[in-house]
Amino acid sequence: PYSNEIDLLDLSPAMLAIAEQNVPGRTRAIHGALGTDEVAEATYDRVLCGHTIEHCANPNGTLAWLFTRLKPGGMLILAVSHPHWCPALVRWKYGSAAFYPKEVTWMLSPLGFEAISVCPHDTGPPSRVSCGYLGKRPQTP
Repeated sequence: PYSNEIDLLDLSPAMLAIAEQNVPGRTRAIHGALGTDEVAEATYDRVLCGHTIEHCANPNGTLAWLFTRLKPGGMLILAVSHPHWCPALVRWKYGSAAFYPKEVTWMLSPLGFEAISVCPHDTGPPSRVSCGYLGKRPQTP
């Protein structure tokens, strides 16, 4: 019952153009930020949000907006930088944040996400700088 249609959301028209060229299936490019009114509530079965909330002025508000864009039973797939000297360099240059897994879980739970899973990378550079998370919007309110 899942569609192969993919919406791409980014602030950068250049990044959207690259993504449209490299993402298989039917895509719709949406130029804008998380929180845009152009994305309707309860639209998506899956939302992939990679290394984004670290750059948001209000990460909790962003996660709440993502929650409302999921259909009941929808899944958020999230990648977030965690504290380490590599992301610290990015924070120093761009002012982004980093969150420990417990902090991300604490942000997701009160919003209503269920079945939250922390998915650390086992090896390589990603194991030191980021972590994955899964969170499900309940089937019923």
